[in-house]
Amino acid sequence: MVKLTSFIICLCLLLFVSAPAAAGEKIKVAVIEKLAQRYKLLLSENEGDVTNISEVTGENSTRGLVQLVIIKQALYKGGLDVDFDFILTPNSTRSNALLRSGDAVISPHLGLIQSQPKETFLSSVVIESRTLTKGVYGLASNKALMEIKSIADLKPLTGVLQTSWSSDIKTLKKHDITQIDLVNKYHNIFTRIAHRGLDYTLLELSYNKELIRYSNKIQLHPVPNIVIKLEGTRHFFISKKHADGKRVFQALEKGLQIMKEEGTIQKYFKKIKVIRDDLEHFKVLNE
Repeated sequence: MVKLTSFIICLCLLLFVSAPAAAGEKIKVAVIEKLAQRYKLLLSENEGDVTNISEVTGENSTRGLVQLVIIKQALYKGGLDVDFDFILTPNSTRSNALLRSGDAVISPHLGLIQSQPKETFLSSVVIESRTLTKGVYGLASNKALMEIKSIADLKPLTGVLQTSWSSDIKTLKKHDITQIDLVNKYHNIFTRIAHRGLDYTLLELSYNKELIRYSNKIQLHPVPNIVIKLEGTRHFFISKKHADGKRVFQALEKGLQIMKEEGTIQKYFKKIKVIRDDLEHFKVLNE
């Protein structure tokens, strides 16, 4: 009887050691609802596994989706094969609050060092400073804006940005541009320019031929052949308070390093035009 019991104990120990540490495991990830839906669709299109895909394409492709895939693949390459258990949030501010409290372990949001929430680990650099670019947008009838030639030409004009666009705000303030109104909602940018007399905003260049950006019936046009490079490196934040935080952080760092060496991260962002390599004829205003 003693021998049989010892054999069963040894067998159980052997099975425990042999089993994958992360088999069937899920980690809490804070995301907005639309992004969760996009990720589930991507899973269904790839037989439930995105660890080996090499690109995210189509109408479903967004920056947030790519960043979720990067997290998944980095964790996998770093030795942590896990699935996501989504906690739905309305925005990145709420997601950061869940990281601070330990209710979620990570979110796909990429932020600046200055916006790192308390009680979180900071990942290594995912996007380098001055890699992301934006156009200067306003009304086509605003001749003073459409004829700017330097960053100093923006100083007498009034800009409007979304409150959460910390990189944009930092970039303009670095050049002593302080006439900036801040709004909470994206559409308010368009209404302030169209109906309140504000001059410009910073927006990613549209993919339509004319590069025009729309919100409802309001059109904003870019200053021709001008871009601004955004200051600040971008990072993932990982909760220190969550029980899984430290090992998720360690696996993520290992995996991110591998993906950087492979060139995978740059490839993803270039494919969906987050990092642009087709703007050689544009002048960088803040150089």
